[in-house]
Amino acid sequence: MALDVGQLLAEHDGTLRGHVRTHPRLGTLVERIGPLILTHFGTHCVVDHRPLDAARSASAGRLVEQVRTSAAARAEPVEWRVYHHDAAASRLRDALDASGFTAGRERSVLVGEVVELDLPEPGPGWETASVRWDEPRARQALDLAARTGPHRVPLAAWHALRATPYWDVEVRVLSHQGRGTAACWLENLSGTAHAVVGGLTAARPELLAQLPLWRFHAPLKRFLVADADGQVRDVLLGSGFREVTTVRSYHWAPPGRPAETQPSTPAWAPSATTSNRPSSSSAKSCSRRSRTTWTGSSAAGAGPSERGGRG
Repeated sequence: MALDVGQLLAEHDGTLRGHVRTHPRLGTLVERIGPLILTHFGTHCVVDHRPLDAARSASAGRLVEQVRTSAAARAEPVEWRVYHHDAAASRLRDALDASGFTAGRERSVLVGEVVELDLPEPGPGWETASVRWDEPRARQALDLAARTGPHRVPLAAWHALRATPYWDVEVRVLSHQGRGTAACWLENLSGTAHAVVGGLTAARPELLAQLPLWRFHAPLKRFLVADADGQVRDVLLGSGFREVTTVRSYHWAPPGRPAETQPSTPAWAPSATTSNRPSSSSAKSCSRRSRTTWTGSSAAGAGPSERGGRG
């Protein structure tokens, strides 16, 4: 029996929001400030949290300033997603506006139960295929992603991370007579029944047909989640996705030049607490009020929306 919109929203809020990987992505610093989870990538910072209760929302201004202080210590631009249905959304928006954050455009949050979706197959002469980073079609996908957007997660971020195709991220290209015309990419949200559509470069729902979700680690993926507007939103709704809420990203950039590449440290570097942190400047904003975990690597995870797409 299909879930109703309220149940899908409860699954979304209870599983995706505030989700922390058992093993943080290599090259990232995860910091907790009260109810907030900040993921520092060196090049940028992403803020996530569960819906704030009344007590937490009353301190929204203080939380925003703590985030600014932490990001400024690293010269990291910040992305903060605000969901329309949250009881604290209005107060949080006011606090972000007052602190100099810039609002992006509002987009629909769509959730689809995999077994309930009715996705079209490619027509004659068309083909969808999963691609690896070393294939020419991966370059086509990266070019298509760069020309479209904004996307929930830039494909370039996954490429920089060298996330493992097939297992960690699924990259798919729709081709006509060998020429790539559209692309999509999905993240395996480990430990959950959700896969997240990072981007869809055109209103071509056949990219999501016959997804090899079995390749993602257990548990079985039961839900697909996407941010979308315009034609992409329309075709996904027509394929069985349900709109559960809307979301708007807020952005702020501190003074200073952000890093152009993600941090590089030995892949074997152990996880650490603030007493064994990667740099003294990173530590200043993490003392007493937060807990951090650092994992070193040659690349980091996904980032703020890229310029230009649709899904």
